Amino acid sequence: MDKEKLARELIDELGFDFDKIQKPYIISLLEREINSYQYGESSEYIRVLCGYLFCLGDSSDIPLLKKAKYGLNMDVGCMIDEEWIDCLENGGAEDKRKNLRSKEELINDFVSYYGGAPKNEDENKQDEASRLDLSGRIYNERKRESITAKHYIALLLLFFMGVFVLYSFFGKWVPLSAMHLSGQLLIEVPTQKYERNLNGLLIRDFENGTETVILKDESGISDPSFDQDASKIIFSKENEICEYDISSQKCNVILKEKRPVTTPKYVPNSDYISYYSFANNYSLTLYNTKTKEKKTIENVNGYNTCSWEPTGNYAIFADARKTSIIKYSLQEDKTTELMSGFRAVYSHDGRYIAYTKNAKERNILTVIDTASGKEYVNKSGYKESFCFGPTSDKIIFMTQDFYQKKLIVWDIKTNKQAVIYKVCYGISNDFDWR
Repeated sequence: MDKEKLARELIDELGFDFDKIQKPYIISLLEREINSYQYGESSEYIRVLCGYLFCLGDSSDIPLLKKAKYGLNMDVGCMIDEEWIDCLENGGAEDKRKNLRSKEELINDFVSYYGGAPKNEDENKQDEASRLDLSGRIYNERKRESITAKHYIALLLLFFMGVFVLYSFFGKWVPLSAMHLSGQLLIEVPTQKYERNLNGLLIRDFENGTETVILKDESGISDPSFDQDASKIIFSKENEICEYDISSQKCNVILKEKRPVTTPKYVPNSDYISYYSFANNYSLTLYNTKTKEKKTIENVNGYNTCSWEPTGNYAIFADARKTSIIKYSLQEDKTTELMSGFRAVYSHDGRYIAYTKNAKERNILTVIDTASGKEYVNKSGYKESFCFGPTSDKIIFMTQDFYQKKLIVWDIKTNKQAVIYKVCYGISNDFDWR
């Protein structure tokens, strides 16, 4: 559906009587839109939702606004007013030293810009001036945060031409067959290779060359992950966490919450699973599948993947508030800051950690050998997500060029890499390879 039309319909539905608008409803719409956003779509609908959230919200809503502003890979960025975030961080008060207006004034601007209640002629003239002023500030913010679309495309073309020449010269790109891959890759079904909007999950066996689509009748599946021996699959579906047994081909709902859940993972050698709970401010949550008990890991406000090392004693994940990688000890029930970073995963043997530094530098993927301290770096393309393979010398990562996503495998030891899939849509931020 046309996102700008959807934004207008939302405004017509809700209006601007903020006492009658439920903030949880806005949050659920915004979370759903962020999770389902596809590259190239208009950001107007997300901007309107963020505007409503700003008008209704407080400092607790800052992480979600930042996620919408900085966490999506848009062609020219999501033009969410940075002043909204600054205002909430300042408690809604005016600060002339920082050239920061009050929340009340910003709310009036938002209402005026999107057309509030009918005004008289003098008020309409004032509203028009406000709209022009707001439009000018939005334009200036776009100018600060991004270059024009033409220049952006031209620079990208020059960049990728340069990258292609360099990689061709050094021979980094090789055919997929030259990578000698093993194990099974688990992803959402990529479109362009299959019919558009195909449901289910795809299991690709690199050793025998087969591709199998499972759960063909299930829509809304995201964030799939294997268990340790790749006999079961766990995935999220709106507010449900489901488990699929590969041998019996049976699928069961193992957890259902009132609000969306994301990135479920098996905790090795235990009865636990972990996931992010939207009902609890995106906190990482542990759930015992036998006792049905839940445990929230305190002081965490992340929205990226969680990765467990093979013993199940430790996990690493990102804290969205601090842009830092956190290590959690299950036995000690304790979190410690490991390093600065935006997203991180363990290798399946626990020896290596791969991470990106922050949301703006996701083109730089760093792998650390925790035994020797040696680092391996890959700078080819914007890394949306990544995971290790069965052998720790290879990583699959997802990148995006214009309107096309690519799934690329990288050998950290030889620095060779190859393209697995080129797709327009499909493949969410989490996938698995065992």
